[in-house]
Amino acid sequence: METSSISAMDSSRSPIS
Repeated sequence: METSSISAMDSSRSPIS
């Protein structure tokens, strides 16, 4: 579950995404 939260934040942080 923690990985999912980080994954979503990482995507939002990435300008390429």
